[in-house]
Amino acid sequence: MPSTRTRGITVDVHGHRTINKEYRGERIFLRLGSLAQEDAEHRLLVEIEHLELEIERRVCGTRLQRAYAPPVLPRKIAPPCSVTLCGQCPSFTRAPMWGAS
Repeated sequence: MPSTRTRGITVDVHGHRTINKEYRGERIFLRLGSLAQEDAEHRLLVEIEHLELEIERRVCGTRLQRAYAPPVLPRKIAPPCSVTLCGQCPSFTRAPMWGAS
C-alpha cells in the first residue's frame, strides 16, 4: 500500500484510505473507505484527540465527557388521566362507571 503525505494513512489499489498508526503506545486502526486526503487527516486528528482524552482519563481517574452526548436530565412524566373526560383519553374511558346505570 502506498503511503500518503501523512504518516499512518495509506491508500490501497482501489483508492480506499486506511489509518494504521501507533500513538503513545496505543494502536489507531480505521478503514475509512474512499475519502479525500483532508478528510482522512481530520479523522486521524479527531482520533488522536480522543486518545489523548482517554489517556488523561486513565491517569487522572476522571470520567470522559463526550462533547456530542447531551447530559442526562430527568423527564417529567404526565400523571394518569382522572376518571373525568379530559378529551385526551382513549374512547374506552367514556364508558359508564361501575355500578352506574
